[in-house]
Amino acid sequence: MAERKRINISKSVLYESIRKRWHSENMICDVETAEISADKKKYYFANLKDNLIREMATKDMEAYGGASGQELRWKMRALYSSSAMTYNIFSVDDCSERKVDIRGIKDCKLPEGRYNLEFEKKLRALTNSACLDVYLESDKSDNSDSIILFEMKMTEWILDYPSLISDSYNPKLAKMPREIAELLDEYIEKENGEYKKYYRKQKNGNYKVFYKAITTYFDVFQIIKHVLGIYNAIQNEKFPKVKKIRLVIGYWTIPDDLFDDKNPKQNKQKVKYGNIKIGMEEEIDRFIENFNDIKETLFGNYDFEIRRMTVKEIVNCLDKSPKEIKYLKRYI
Repeated sequence: MAERKRINISKSVLYESIRKRWHSENMICDVETAEISADKKKYYFANLKDNLIREMATKDMEAYGGASGQELRWKMRALYSSSAMTYNIFSVDDCSERKVDIRGIKDCKLPEGRYNLEFEKKLRALTNSACLDVYLESDKSDNSDSIILFEMKMTEWILDYPSLISDSYNPKLAKMPREIAELLDEYIEKENGEYKKYYRKQKNGNYKVFYKAITTYFDVFQIIKHVLGIYNAIQNEKFPKVKKIRLVIGYWTIPDDLFDDKNPKQNKQKVKYGNIKIGMEEEIDRFIENFNDIKETLFGNYDFEIRRMTVKEIVNCLDKSPKEIKYLKRYI
């Protein structure tokens, strides 16, 4: 894969477009009273509730809280939080039922049916867990027979570099299926035929070796870990017996109307953003092609597909009330 020169977009332009959309479309929260510049940092709410479509159920708070609770105390208060976006898209009013309905419409790329909902689903990968943002499992009362897993991104794919991977995942040494090892090997940056090492200082003062991905925008190592986690879950019978499995790479896109074409600076950012989007989607599509070459060997008994979907496409698949759709326009 040829190296692609990274394009960077203005963070302030990006965040301001998100704020602008929220302010114009928000109907759930009181726009005038919600404090949006808390802690002397722009685009953060003083109160988490102002960034959510509904009050968070205890089970979901536990899922997002984790060991440190940092996600709830800080990260999810950001207007551009992918976790808050994910919760707003998939959460339901009836917390006891926790059912999500996928509509059987022509343009929806997902299996129709009623699903049980779980946030922050952890699947054992290798030395750590792969954490899927959303896990949907066919409800027993429904005729569907599927599992859908989502990895959701808001601004990360635009602003952040792809994550590194620990040398504990060294494809030549780690215990994993040969096909996944070869796929991983293809995406690790090499120097003179060997994996190029990057050193990071740990809390204990020691240095740990990591590898860098050859992708420019797509967080390929994260998705490979998800594939490994799904494979392990199947092998260890952690999943119910289903026929279809879908792994969705979901990503937010900037609505065209948020760029002022008459403003030269804004127009320049729009062009940059468009090129970033094309680059990221090409990288995902190339990865899916590579995965499709090995999926029959790994998941021969399942109808397994990896799909990329925009947030707009995902919302379109979900059975939402007019009030919920109105709120979610902040993202589409």
